[in-house]
Amino acid sequence: LHTCTKCGYSFQDDFVPALSHNKVTGLRAKVRYTNSLILAWDENEDAGGYEIEQYRDGDWQCIETIYDNTEVSYKVDDLRADTTYTFRIRPFVCIQDYNSYGEYTRLAAKTRIPNVTGLTSKSISSSTITLSWNKNNKATGYVIEQYKGGKWSGIATTKNNTTLSFTVKGLETDTTYTFRVKAYRTVNGKTEYSEYRRIQKTTAMDNVTGFKVKSTTSNSVTLTWNKTDRTTDYKIEQYKGGKWVDVDYISNEKSPVYTVTGLAPDTTYTFRIMALKITCMPEANNNSDYVRVAGKTRISNAAKFAGTALSNSAIKLVWSKNNMATGYVIEQYKGGKWTALATTKNNTTLTFTVKGLASATVYSFRIKSFRTVNGKTDYSEYTSLKAATSFGGVNNLTVKSYTASAITLAWNKNASANGYVVEQYKGGKWIQIAKTSSNAVVSYTVNGLKADTLYTFRIKGYVVSGTTEYSGEYTRLAAKTRIANVGTFKGSTVSDSAVKLDWSKNDKATGYVIEQYKG
Repeated sequence: LHTCTKCGYSFQDDFVPALSHNKVTGLRAKVRYTNSLILAWDENEDAGGYEIEQYRDGDWQCIETIYDNTEVSYKVDDLRADTTYTFRIRPFVCIQDYNSYGEYTRLAAKTRIPNVTGLTSKSISSSTITLSWNKNNKATGYVIEQYKGGKWSGIATTKNNTTLSFTVKGLETDTTYTFRVKAYRTVNGKTEYSEYRRIQKTTAMDNVTGFKVKSTTSNSVTLTWNKTDRTTDYKIEQYKGGKWVDVDYISNEKSPVYTVTGLAPDTTYTFRIMALKITCMPEANNNSDYVRVAGKTRISNAAKFAGTALSNSAIKLVWSKNNMATGYVIEQYKGGKWTALATTKNNTTLTFTVKGLASATVYSFRIKSFRTVNGKTDYSEYTSLKAATSFGGVNNLTVKSYTASAITLAWNKNASANGYVVEQYKGGKWIQIAKTSSNAVVSYTVNGLKADTLYTFRIKGYVVSGTTEYSGEYTRLAAKTRIANVGTFKGSTVSDSAVKLDWSKNDKATGYVIEQYKG
């Protein structure tokens, strides 16, 4: 008994192989693709293997020899779509170098029509996915299916090959879905289908809600929005220079407020926001669609705003002209709220005097510009200041005492002041030489002065409100130091009833006065 080393077929020494065997049965196209076919047949127990041929270029050409009769399928690749091919197969046994073949079995099989190309997601929202694909000129239409509930379900069949997109609605947010599309062609009541083309896409996250302009100034816009549960970050962009430019990324852990600064006054800006989900697995990352909002910065306010005490009952407010304004609104804070004092009718009125105020009192004021065009009024932001009414000059400023090198100043107490500032005029300007922290201290001695010299001083009271200091009016005084006294003065005993007094000459003196202390 011998066994063939190629096909494993066994035979006796005196065996003479038959020239024909049982034909292959069950030959069929088991699976058809666009560019390939899988041929299959029944196992032939008498065979040692199979020889497969394909008819091409006007002749039969062997495309495969299989030396195993249990191998009953073969894939033919590199075929053209929508094309009929003819194949034949025959069994054989091989004895040493001799093959004994059976009869051929033939099969004609057609590849599928071309599949769709360019399948993609045309657009995605939090509840929809729009699929699109390229036109298939050989198709009658297209079948769209979705994988759900553990199986494929048809969701649409187009009636023509010019409808090249389909929107799947009612989807869950931030959820991955799988779809497939195949082309079909119907001719004379017979329908052929292409292979499927699959795509997997994830719906967008929910859009940011409540995106709006919270407040504006002349050079900033403050945006706010509602937080989104699945969000890790938000991306804010600004439209400028003809394109969208990144502004910032904001963590969802922070408050949903962002201020865009460095803007121009009286200008409309457009912003958009996107919610992001960023994870350690890139394939799980996701984002929402953009939501837009437009915000206009305020007109600029008056560049300067100042308040000066006119008296102990009036404060004069002064501001610079704003060329963008129609007029100005002036307000005072009183009774726990802001109250309008005046609204000017033009932008050339640049002062306002507030009267009827209390003495030595700090008041808060604010101003805003407004512009009215075609019945619509725009306002600037406010500029605020504090100003105090006068609490008068220091009364009864006098020289309490003086020497050749010192002058002691004195004045009456100012009950409205927190303290006093004493200044001396020297070197061509006023120099502060003392500042008291109590209004009960009502004298000050200036030391280190020159004899027989005139000096000028001034004093003012002050009050402190918060971190701001407000001053009263100055009161001035000129005072002269004494002439210098004699340099030396001594006494010596002359007798038991006389004392001699001696002193040095004083060149600036006219004479001398000598006194004795007695009684």
